Amino acid sequence: MLKLSKKVEYALMSLQFMANKSKTPHNDEFQVTARQLSRSLKIPFDSVSKTLQILASKEIVIPVHGAQGGYKLNKDLSQISFNYIIEIIDGPLALVSCFYCEREYPCPIEDSCPILDPIKQLTLFLDKQLQKISLETLLLGGKFPL
Repeated sequence: MLKLSKKVEYALMSLQFMANKSKTPHNDEFQVTARQLSRSLKIPFDSVSKTLQILASKEIVIPVHGAQGGYKLNKDLSQISFNYIIEIIDGPLALVSCFYCEREYPCPIEDSCPILDPIKQLTLFLDKQLQKISLETLLLGGKFPL
C-alpha cells in the first residue's frame, strides 16, 4: 500500500495552514509557533516542531526569533513540488526496500528478482508525476496536471 508518513502529513497540514493564513488581507507577514500549529491542527507538538525544523533547514519556512517569534513561509507553494516535501521528510520515493543500499538486511534474491526492473520503472514514473504537482495545487485547490 502506498501511504504518506505522518511526518509528511504534518508538514503538508502545517504548510497549508500557514499559506491560508498568509493569504488573508493585511497578513502577508503571518507567522505561527509550533505550539499554535499543534493546537490548531490537533497534532503532536513534538512532531510539528521537528517538521518545522526540517522545513526551516530547507528554507521553505524561516524561523522568527524573539518573544513574538515563530515560523513563516519563505517560499511560494507554487514553487515547491509534492515530491520534494516527501524527499526532505522521508527520503527518496521507494516502493520496495531493495532500492537503497542503506538496508540492514539485503534481499537474498535481489540479483535474480523478476520484478525489480518493472518496479524501478514504476517508481521513476511516480517520482516524475509527483514532481509535477506543486504544493499550491495539492493544498490550495489548484488543478492537477494531466
